Amino acid sequence: MGALLFSFFVATIIVGIIAWIAMAFNKSAENYLEQRIRGIEDFSADIVFKSGSCDNAIAIDKQNKMIAVVLDAVKTHSKAYNPIVYPFDNLIAVEIVKNDMSITKTNRGSQAAGAAIGGALLGPAGLLLGGLSGSKRHESKITNLSLKLYTNDLDLPVHQIYFFDGGTNGVDASSIESIVSEMDQWYGRLRAIIENKHEKTPTQIPSEQPSVDQKTTTTKSATETIEDAEEEFFRRKMMERGFSVSQLTQLQSSTTSQHKASDQNHTNGIYFKAIGIASVALVSFWYFVYPGPQNREAERIKVAEIARVKEENKAAEAKAQAVEYAKQQAALEANIKAADETAIQALVTECRLKLDEMLNMKPFAIYFPSYHPNRLQELGNLAAVTGIKIGRPSAALEDDEFNLTQWNIKEITKQEYPSRKINIVVEGINAGFSNRPYAAIYQCNMRGMEISEPRQDKFYFLD
Repeated sequence: MGALLFSFFVATIIVGIIAWIAMAFNKSAENYLEQRIRGIEDFSADIVFKSGSCDNAIAIDKQNKMIAVVLDAVKTHSKAYNPIVYPFDNLIAVEIVKNDMSITKTNRGSQAAGAAIGGALLGPAGLLLGGLSGSKRHESKITNLSLKLYTNDLDLPVHQIYFFDGGTNGVDASSIESIVSEMDQWYGRLRAIIENKHEKTPTQIPSEQPSVDQKTTTTKSATETIEDAEEEFFRRKMMERGFSVSQLTQLQSSTTSQHKASDQNHTNGIYFKAIGIASVALVSFWYFVYPGPQNREAERIKVAEIARVKEENKAAEAKAQAVEYAKQQAALEANIKAADETAIQALVTECRLKLDEMLNMKPFAIYFPSYHPNRLQELGNLAAVTGIKIGRPSAALEDDEFNLTQWNIKEITKQEYPSRKINIVVEGINAGFSNRPYAAIYQCNMRGMEISEPRQDKFYFLD
């Protein structure tokens, strides 16, 4: 699960970085196009469209009545790398192209082809939407949208400005409403420029309810500004189709609201993308960078705590075992202290019998002498120091009054430092390459009122 979550966040970061780079590249390309437009001499751009993704731009200088275009040399196969500037009068037609097919075209003195499409939305503010609102609007994808400007320039008469290029897959029209709206406005402006060259006199639009002092309302000349031309053309076409002034005002207000809403949605979309990328970066920073030291410290504390608990459990277990062992030893000790002399004598006898059985398996017999085990140890130490051969210890140490059994009983039952070992002295001959006489001390350890097998404690060769 941790690996999957890590992979998800890494993928999210990569996607976010790619999106950010794409947006930054597009913004940089648009700034470059803006600089090229602004750098044109004697041209003051009032209205500009620029597309970093499509690498082209168009601008209008309303005061000098000039149009400037920057073409995408790749899409249009054009050799015009510098901006192209020409007066309004050179524009003779404008055409909307969707998916490399013409939707509508406006020529000098002609009506727009397909003008009946779109009903009440016809005119500069609705012609493009009308052209996209056919029966197949939701069935086909939009791969590209552009405006073709036809001029009287014999060298380069056609200027195609791309507003959208979605590749071969295309997109739904609903997902690029802001682009459609922008292209719609530019078609209206260019169409107004073409149509207004044939308006010789200002058009009068009668008021719905003329007052006494004012019988008619005269509109402004369409040649004064592009905005006036667009408004005049639109109002005239609507009046010809039977719209009243109040209906026309409502329609214009509705169209303006739609464009504002579309622009707002586009702006909000940019904000949401920026917020999304920032959120991904923030979450990634929080997950991978910021909590790193805290997580490592927490992990270290966790590991230390586990080790501490393990050590405590181990110590507690050892303590419990020690307590149990102490209890067992106390019980065994109590058994020894409670035993009488006869019981202890039986243990001494049992140890001697085990030793006799163990040693008599050898070819030479053994002898149990009557002298104190400590005397044998003293004699052996003296021989080791002086180098004198011990000879047979029993010849010098034998004591007929010494009773090994009674001595062991006394050592086991004394009050201070009682012994818990039965000591027995043995003399014999060690069979081997050469037979050598020896003397040894064997012990049987006591565990309560039970004894272990005899084991050799001291050993001395006598020759």
